Amino acid sequence: MVEKAVFLLRYVHASRQEAVHALESYFPGAAFEDRLRCVHEAWDIVRQRELHRT
Repeated sequence: MVEKAVFLLRYVHASRQEAVHALESYFPGAAFEDRLRCVHEAWDIVRQRELHRT
């Protein structure tokens, strides 16, 4: 689920809120809290890679 969230944030340019809601389509059984946690982890991954590029 984290990988899908990274994809949504990085390539689809979804906001964090949009990514949380979009994950529901991909993982319908996942709780909101789990989707939120995965998006937070994905955001950290995306930001970390951006910081290392500069």
